[in-house]
Amino acid sequence: EIDTDNGELGDALTRSEKPAQYISRRVEPPTTPPLAVLYIPDFESSTKETRASLPTEYSVKDVVFTISRNALLIHAYSCGEWKVLDEATRDRMHQPYRGDPSGF
Repeated sequence: EIDTDNGELGDALTRSEKPAQYISRRVEPPTTPPLAVLYIPDFESSTKETRASLPTEYSVKDVVFTISRNALLIHAYSCGEWKVLDEATRDRMHQPYRGDPSGF
């Protein structure tokens, strides 16, 4: 069962190979820096359209790249190493396909 009432920054959730088994851990991010940066693209796209633009298969290289950036993102938030956020938010599984003209 998934706790949907606790969707705050710092929650990590993964699904195991066993049916309906989830592993959840709370990561408490440091309180600094005391600000947030939001990027809101200047275009709209429906979820259905965006998903339709994604490939049905990915290379192992692209999957490993993206998973490693996810691990780096968790590290950045849990240790306060904000300088790696730019690299930690990169991926090769949706960014190249989603049609964001800004390049983010």
